[in-house]
Amino acid sequence: MKTKNLLFVFAITSVTIQAKNDNNLAQHLLHDGIDFPLTVGEISSKKSDSINLLSEPIVSTLIDETFNNYTDNGWTIYNVAGNQQWSIIMPFGNPAPAAMMNGFGGVNEDWLISKSIDLRSGYDAASFSFQTDASFPGLPMEVYITTDDYTNGASPSSVTWTRLNAVLDSDLTGYHGFVPSGNVDLTTYLGETIRIAFKYTNLSATAATSWEIDNFKVVATENLSVENLSSSKMQFYPNPVKETLNFSEEISRVKINDISGKLVSEMAMKGRSINLSKLAKGNYTVVVTLRSGETISRKIIKD
Repeated sequence: MKTKNLLFVFAITSVTIQAKNDNNLAQHLLHDGIDFPLTVGEISSKKSDSINLLSEPIVSTLIDETFNNYTDNGWTIYNVAGNQQWSIIMPFGNPAPAAMMNGFGGVNEDWLISKSIDLRSGYDAASFSFQTDASFPGLPMEVYITTDDYTNGASPSSVTWTRLNAVLDSDLTGYHGFVPSGNVDLTTYLGETIRIAFKYTNLSATAATSWEIDNFKVVATENLSVENLSSSKMQFYPNPVKETLNFSEEISRVKINDISGKLVSEMAMKGRSINLSKLAKGNYTVVVTLRSGETISRKIIKD
């Protein structure tokens, strides 16, 4: 006999699964509204005292900049020296257009600075990536990061920058295609608000490298499973939620933060449910205070 498509809904304390053949058995365990896929391989008579539950991480795209709309889109272009500056230009790009800087044989220092990137929302990991294409011999472009409170339009020297290592195009023989940077790790900057900057420098009066940037992307991930398997038996359900979010215990206060950590709603209440029908779709953190004074938070998905 084959057994499949089983669904368990419970507060996890122990699990016993039985099957009568050697076929792989796929289950889904639902805890606090999170669907945990579970696969059991060969049937064994050995008893296991533990089981690992894994959930797919939520991946949030914080910036996805293709430079295709010919606007700065919150970026800062700052010219320190020289007659040229960063611009969004055709026909270059992947696809065109792209951000481009070329000193054309003059001394230049020019910065392309991203808009503010908020990594304070309890993420487990973050990274960014981009693509570059370079032509003609000259100095390499540099990539920097700051956690200081930079003001749009201010001089880059107004804050402290740290240089980052990233893969850049190294073939300067001509326009030959864009090179991916790979994922540049931002995990050490979790909990901070950051900006990424690209610095172009040329010191030659007779030659200059042309640099193009495209497809700049920042992503962050978070796992929903660890927090939801805490020692507290407090249940938040359903999750994902469309209208009414229920609690297994009576609460006295609730706070809702969006994915950036911004407070969306806070209220004192007495009950075991809250209506979220007017809340926009997305990922949120719900923090409740029990009548005992204990504070419990859960990540939820609003459909």
